[in-house]
Amino acid sequence: MATRTRTLSAKDQETIAAWMPKPCEYCQSQNVKLRRVTISSGVDQYRWYCDDCTRIARKQGQNIPSWIVQYWYESGRLPIPPSELPLAGDYTSQAVCCVCGKAGAELHHFAPESLGDYFGGEWVQWPTAYLCKYHHDLWHSVVTPWMPHVKNNPIAQDVLRKYYEAVGV
Repeated sequence: MATRTRTLSAKDQETIAAWMPKPCEYCQSQNVKLRRVTISSGVDQYRWYCDDCTRIARKQGQNIPSWIVQYWYESGRLPIPPSELPLAGDYTSQAVCCVCGKAGAELHHFAPESLGDYFGGEWVQWPTAYLCKYHHDLWHSVVTPWMPHVKNNPIAQDVLRKYYEAVGV
């Protein structure tokens, strides 16, 4: 049963409004549903998925903050607890990193779906490999240094600094 909801600030209300469902950014379908993904650490992440084209419905900024999903549940907008949302992916396997052998690696797409506009529809045919968080971040630091999560990552910034020093930039 839903519990008492908290009082929201104007900023919180604005943030929640930004995460309301929108048409799929790939096929423009309105058939978008909230789904759960369990990452290798066991933490659940929440995303809008399109039931028509079966993709994550947003190209960027895909993970809905968990406090928002919890708020939707507490306020009665979500009829089931977040932990009971349909599972779109479970990455808690004991897959190992292909570089260091560390367990808990996640499948890494070398042409990520979020860059599908650049790679086209065949991004799913590009190679994949299991990478631990360290090697996944390292890969992005070299290949996609412009992405926001790379700019704030000290490992990525160290790799970029070394690269720029080596090439004399």
